Amino acid sequence: MNKVYDGTDATTVTLSDNRVAGDVLTTSYTSAAFADKTIGIGKAVNVSGSRLSVRMPVTTRPITTATTTPHHPRGLTITA
Repeated sequence: MNKVYDGTDATTVTLSDNRVAGDVLTTSYTSAAFADKTIGIGKAVNVSGSRLSVRMPVTTRPITTATTTPHHPRGLTITA
């Protein structure tokens, strides 16, 4: 979000992500500004009113399988 100096601290930012294919992600913010309006390198930028919304389609929800076993397994003997 580098910018050419224009005498103000106002700027815009690009919000990015690494979503999984099929997920719906919405990001937004209300304002962004450098900490001050002087020229410099590595200046802090304040972003206000940021919002994040994530929606995963039902068909892509993570599913995990597992096996449960008794804490103390015992042998079973059947006599007929």
